[in-house]
Amino acid sequence: MPAHVDASLCDGCREAGLRAAVVRCEAVCPGDLMTLDPQTLKAFCRNYSDCWDCCACVKACPTGALAPRLSYALALFGAKVSYEGRPDGCRWTLSGAGVEEAFDLPGDTGWK
Repeated sequence: MPAHVDASLCDGCREAGLRAAVVRCEAVCPGDLMTLDPQTLKAFCRNYSDCWDCCACVKACPTGALAPRLSYALALFGAKVSYEGRPDGCRWTLSGAGVEEAFDLPGDTGWK
């Protein structure tokens, strides 16, 4: 499943000072699936069924407009996953069934 796009946060990478031709989610998607809607200038996935769930777009988004989307089977039970980019790495937080775990991964995220 492709990432969920929060349209209220997505600015087409204009806030990050990038040209419209250099949209981070579009640039990093290995399946070339993420793009901008030409009318709204908001990110979207061209083909849901081809998404690999790699979350490269989530990690690259400078505004936090993209969030991982869990499959129906997991989301039905209240499971959630979130990503937080940091200058020194990132944090993935998994929650569900009253338990929450955070995983801090060191390293440069590649985007400033």
